[in-house]
Amino acid sequence: AEGPVVRGPDGLSSSERELAKREATKANKEGIGFIASKTGKKYYPVGAAAVKKIKEENRVSFVTEDEAKAAGYSA
Repeated sequence: AEGPVVRGPDGLSSSERELAKREATKANKEGIGFIASKTGKKYYPVGAAAVKKIKEENRVSFVTEDEAKAAGYSA
């Protein structure tokens, strides 16, 4: 018997988060354009100084700015 689904601050369950990570890895081959932090609310262009401050395990990647906005992040 499985317990209740626990969602993190990003609203995703651990299995949804793993799927998102796999999709981000796939997107990396297509060219990541924006990075956000799971713990923050803003996204940044790849190469921005702020990206270097985001821990690797907290990074969320987006190919387009629209994807970042659709995920609830702002510039």
